[in-house]
Amino acid sequence: MSNNENGSSPPNSPQTSGGTKGRRWLGKGFWGLLLILSLGFNLFFGGLVLGRLAGAYGGYPPGPPPLVRGPGDAFDGLGGEHRKRAYRHLDDRTGELRERSKELASARRAVGKALVSEPFDKAALEQAFAELRTASDATQSALHTVIINAAEGLPAEERSALLKGISGRGSHRGHSRD
Repeated sequence: MSNNENGSSPPNSPQTSGGTKGRRWLGKGFWGLLLILSLGFNLFFGGLVLGRLAGAYGGYPPGPPPLVRGPGDAFDGLGGEHRKRAYRHLDDRTGELRERSKELASARRAVGKALVSEPFDKAALEQAFAELRTASDATQSALHTVIINAAEGLPAEERSALLKGISGRGSHRGHSRD
C-alpha cells in the first residue's frame, strides 16, 4: 500500500523517476566526475609518454655526467691566460678523468646491488664499499693533480679565485675556455 493519500509513491522514493531504481547512481555529478577522472588519467599517462620521449631525445646522455665539468667550473674565476693554461692542464687529463668517472659509477652501482641483494651478504657489501673507496680516491687524486698543476705559478690573487671556484663560492662570470 502507498504512504500517500492518492495512492502514489512518496516524492523521494526510488519509484519516482519512472521505475528506474537501478539508475539512481547516474545522477548529475556522476558524468562530471567521470570526465574529471578521465582527464586526470589522460594527462598523467600523456605526461609519462612525453617524459619518456624527452628523455630519449634530449637532456643528458645515459650514464654518469662527465667529471671534467667540475674542475672547469673552478677555473672560470681565473683571468684570461691563467684560465687558458688551467684548461690545458684539464684537457691533458680528460681521458683519465672520464675513465675514473666510469669506474666510480660502476663502484656505486656495485654498492647498490650488494646492498639490496637477497640474501644479504655482508662480505660482498664490505668489498663493494672498499672498491668504491678505491675508485673515489683515484678520482680525487686525478682531480687534485689537475688543480695542483693549474695552481702552479699562479699569483696569490688567482689562487684565491681558484679556491673560490673549487669551494663553489666563485662568481662564475661566464668565461669560456677561449
